[in-house]
Amino acid sequence: TGLAALIATHNPDLAARMDRTVRLDAGRVV
Repeated sequence: TGLAALIATHNPDLAARMDRTVRLDAGRVV
């Protein structure tokens, strides 16, 4: 649909509902 959203969370239950996730550790993508 051409929609994008960025959500920053520490909640693993919310993250599990996303189509795609990117994890950061000490400011780096892991």
